[in-house]
Amino acid sequence: MKVTTLGIVLAAKNLGTWLATMVFTDVLNDPPKFLWMLLIYALINVPTDLLLMNHATEKALEESSKP
Repeated sequence: MKVTTLGIVLAAKNLGTWLATMVFTDVLNDPPKFLWMLLIYALINVPTDLLLMNHATEKALEESSKP
């Protein structure tokens, strides 16, 4: 899997959205639960975002290189 700039941006955006949601729902009062939920979310979200954006980048490059 290749890491692209778009994948990093998408992953950071999704992690930021998730963190904001956790702050609004007041999960920060239980730090071990928060860290566990963050770990699970990051292990699922970051690789899938990077994979999706990798495919999007490759497809865009293929289409732009066609005559």
